[in-house]
Amino acid sequence: MADLTARLVAEGTPSAEGDEAPIAAAHGAHHLAVALVVATIVAREAGSPGVAGIVGTALGVAASPLREAPMPDGYSAALREKERAEYRLPQSGSTSSL
Repeated sequence: MADLTARLVAEGTPSAEGDEAPIAAAHGAHHLAVALVVATIVAREAGSPGVAGIVGTALGVAASPLREAPMPDGYSAALREKERAEYRLPQSGSTSSL
């Protein structure tokens, strides 16, 4: 099931534009959505373990490839922009002379 999920995710990677958080969320949601579909199909064939079993299986299947998968192309630029926007210059400083 993990191999099928990985192949499906690789075939349909969504485009990434915008802020850092939505890009990361879309990346994870894509993996989870594919894993949920695959887990539902497998569960129906195996005797339907119920919603909790399907969701738990999908989370487990999506977690491993998601950790290894590179973030979408626009993520690094969006993260850099977020860090620049949140950066605050020091308000005061001190020096010492010897």
